[in-house]
Amino acid sequence: MWTCTKCRLSVMFNVADPQLDERGFFFTCLGCGHTNPLARVGPTHSGDDEPLYLAQVVDA
Repeated sequence: MWTCTKCRLSVMFNVADPQLDERGFFFTCLGCGHTNPLARVGPTHSGDDEPLYLAQVVDA
């Protein structure tokens, strides 16, 4: 589950598909439309048979 950094809405993975643009990976909050950044955390090798792992970027 991801959490919108603007409105704090919890968003299930299966309803907010990650997207990719020139700035990187992100998901769009279904509640407020805010673009929330995601970071690729693995795997580091490219290949069609390897799953893509993304994590939410949280400002500290």
